[in-house]
Amino acid sequence: IEGTGFDQVGLRNGAEIVESYAGYNEIGVMLHHVIYMVHDTGIALPSASVDFLEALGAEIGMVVPRMHRSDR
Repeated sequence: IEGTGFDQVGLRNGAEIVESYAGYNEIGVMLHHVIYMVHDTGIALPSASVDFLEALGAEIGMVVPRMHRSDR
């Protein structure tokens, strides 16, 4: 959304960035970018999605910051 906090390069083309990292098997960098996109915008996700991101982070030794849950 132009002129808002969502109007950032890493967000406008975030899906392409994540897809590129996944294609190169850069799971840690990919997860970091997903977390940036969610955390920095304050988007609320369903608990199952947050749990998934936290579990994936734990698997690779990454601390996932607290995220908003849409169903709480």
